[in-house]
Amino acid sequence: DYAFAKAFEVLSVHNLHRCKDYFVAAIQEMCHGEVMQAVENPSIDEKYYFKIIEKKTASLISACCKAGAVCGKASEEDVEKMGLYGLYLGCAFQIVDDLLDVIGDEVEVGKPVGHDLEEGKVTLPYIYFLRESPLGSKYRPFLNDRYRLLKVKSQLISDLKKSEAVSITYAKAEEFSKKARDILSELPDSVYKKLLVELSFEVVKRKK
Repeated sequence: DYAFAKAFEVLSVHNLHRCKDYFVAAIQEMCHGEVMQAVENPSIDEKYYFKIIEKKTASLISACCKAGAVCGKASEEDVEKMGLYGLYLGCAFQIVDDLLDVIGDEVEVGKPVGHDLEEGKVTLPYIYFLRESPLGSKYRPFLNDRYRLLKVKSQLISDLKKSEAVSITYAKAEEFSKKARDILSELPDSVYKKLLVELSFEVVKRKK
């Protein structure tokens, strides 16, 4: 809360009112996304999941990219392109984040593996596993009862790691990463563009 208040102070002092509008909208989207995710929904599908991550993660990164473009006196068209770049980058980031909650190293990630599942969050790796794996039907009934779900959590994660859900999830993250780079291809070459291209690769390769 303090960081947001300080950010708005900086934006006001420098008369960056347009940027402030971006962040107000992003905060509203983030809150909406958190509420959507807080509603336990065992039948959550891929489409609903993407709506959540666009709101709770990608909206903020998109706002940051648009604000940076405005401060750099970019054209209206390029401001919108940067916003779209941020949206795709944010989706890729969150997908990998959710995957690391399943296959990541607990020390590197900084939280216990399966933490999302403990909180009742059915993220993309689980969605793909339940849909694509022959074992999906075995675990799907447990989604309606968190107490029973926690009892099979370790085995579920072990089976998920052995399934194609991991590679499918990574492929989806790479798809969003490529969409972000495709947006950048429409912008003139510069050292900044090069860094943003590298960033699109890093969000997918990261281990924490």
